[in-house]
Amino acid sequence: MAYKSFKDYIQENYNYVLQDAIQGYINKRYDGLGYHSLNVISLLSQWPDNVQVMTLTCHDDIGPRLTMDVHVCADIVSSGLGTANYGSINISVGMLK
Repeated sequence: MAYKSFKDYIQENYNYVLQDAIQGYINKRYDGLGYHSLNVISLLSQWPDNVQVMTLTCHDDIGPRLTMDVHVCADIVSSGLGTANYGSINISVGMLK
C-alpha cells in the first residue's frame, strides 16, 4: 500500500500508540470540566476519538537514532454517570517523542 506521506503512514500504522498516549494525557491532565488546574478527580469516562496527525518533526539523536515529535488533534468524548454521552470537545494535544 502506497502512502502519500510519512505522516499518513504513522497515522495508519500507529493509531493505537497515539490513542494510548492521548488516553494517558487525558487520565493525567484533563478532566473535561475545567478543573484540570486543581486536584479534582473527574467521574466522567473519557476517551479519544478521530485522532489526526497534524505535524511530524524528526530530530537527530545519538548515533543512528531519530526522535520524533508527533502533534495530533483529537476529539475527547465524555460520557457521564448515566448512559448518555455529553458530547465531544475538540482539543489539540502535543505528544513528545
